[in-house]
Parts: sequence; C-alpha cells; structure tokens
Amino acid sequence: MALEPLNMKPREAIIHLFECWDVPLILTDEEDGAMHDVTHAAPANAGGICWPDKSVIWSKYQLQRHHDLCGLIHELAHVLIDVLPTHADEVDSPMLALEETHRYLANISRKGSDSWMQNFQTGSGYWPYTTWVERQTIMTGSFLVAQSKKLLDATGAPTFQRYKRRG
Repeated sequence: MALEPLNMKPREAIIHLFECWDVPLILTDEEDGAMHDVTHAAPANAGGICWPDKSVIWSKYQLQRHHDLCGLIHELAHVLIDVLPTHADEVDSPMLALEETHRYLANISRKGSDSWMQNFQTGSGYWPYTTWVERQTIMTGSFLVAQSKKLLDATGAPTFQRYKRRG
C-alpha cells in the first residue's frame, strides 16, 4: 500500500503526527520563541526541546509558513532519534528520512521544504548544491537506518513505535 498524505491542513497534520508519536507539543503565546524550559533552541528561535522530558515547545505564531512547520518537524525528528540535538548526526541517522516522510504526510509544499533544506550541510557541501545521486544516497541510507530502528516500515510509513518517555 502506498504512503498517502494526511487529509488535513499542514498545521493540523503535524499536530496529529506529534500525537501519534506520543511526543508532547506545547504551543505557547510567546511570539519571539524565547521559551522557558527549552534546553535546545530550534532554528529561527521559534521554540525548541525541553530535553529531560522530551517535549517540544513552540510558538503558535510560528505555525503558518511551511518553512517554520519544517522546523517543528525537525524538532520532532530530534526527539524520535533519542539523541541530544548537540550530539545528533543529522546525515547518517534516521533524521532526514523522518523529516522527509513527515513533510510529505503533512502536505508541506516543495517550496517550503526546499527553503528549509537551503542551509543543510552534507559532507560535500550545502544540500541544494549536492548532486541528485548524492542526495539519493544520503536519503536511502537515512531510510535504512530509520527502518532498522523501527521508526519507519518497509514502505517508509511511520510505525509510531518508539521508546517510552522517561519522567
């Protein structure tokens, strides 16, 4: 069976994905993302992760643009791989596969996704300037790691099975 996008608006789809993974998402009224209890700040200061309990705190004002929603998906991927963000290898890990799958499921536009990946670095340079073959090699490796960790199934769909939160 082919993986299909969720029949929801991107914002609602991402909130739904957090619920399916049982990752707490705390939406705040703070516009600038200067969040309390954040131990890992997200790019663009939109929120971040409270690492001890692995909840994601995000400004509800940063849920409109697809680029910002990609940031929220990125923080979810950090929690799912269960590695401190400062120690995470974002290339040789399930992160890219999880992000790509969640962007697809949430109907994130290609423009928003491309904008998000603009500053992502691989071993040979920035993502937009890597060859198609290199991108495919990196993504295939990430999908294989995600499948071996039982985060994605053989079709690339999320399993929604992960470790139990501590605390």
